[in-house]
Amino acid sequence: MSEYQDPHTRRTFLARTSCGLGAATLAHLFASRTTAPAAGLSGFPNFTPKAKRVIYLFMNGAP
Repeated sequence: MSEYQDPHTRRTFLARTSCGLGAATLAHLFASRTTAPAAGLSGFPNFTPKAKRVIYLFMNGAP
């Protein structure tokens, strides 16, 4: 009989989730460095856009 080996160890957990934890940490760090715009400034231009058509490209796949 073979001995049962648990596939869920601390080492495999950290190896599989290290990228996800790093991405969450970077997102938190970059989010805390952003600042809100000054009062009264919305960040949008103060004129009416004149675009009449939009070309939307959905490119499925890797470059």
